[in-house]
Parts: sequence; C-alpha cells; structure tokens
Amino acid sequence: MGSRQITVWSDGDVNAGLIPVGQSIGLIHDIVNCKDLVEGMVKDAADILKDAPKRLKI
Repeated sequence: MGSRQITVWSDGDVNAGLIPVGQSIGLIHDIVNCKDLVEGMVKDAADILKDAPKRLKI
C-alpha cells in the first residue's frame, strides 16, 4: 500500500487517492445516523416477524 492510500484510509481524506469499492456502492441511496439505522432495522425485523405465521402458514 502506498503513502497516498495510507492517507486515504488513516486520515479519511477521500481526495488523496483511490478508494476501492464493490458493486454494493450502487445500493447506497442515503447516509443515516446510527440511531435511525438501528431503528429501521428493528422495524423491518418486527414487520418480518409479524408476518412470519402467514408466510410459514402457521
């Protein structure tokens, strides 16, 4: 790893060099804080669990 890449990763200076990303970068549509992220995950999980009996035909 070169010195410019070390600067990117250690200092967070995204203009200092390349940042390798994968295909998942296209799935990011917004940036949320941790609280909103966790609350959204909890809501999604609750919705899935609520519908589980119907999906599993229980």
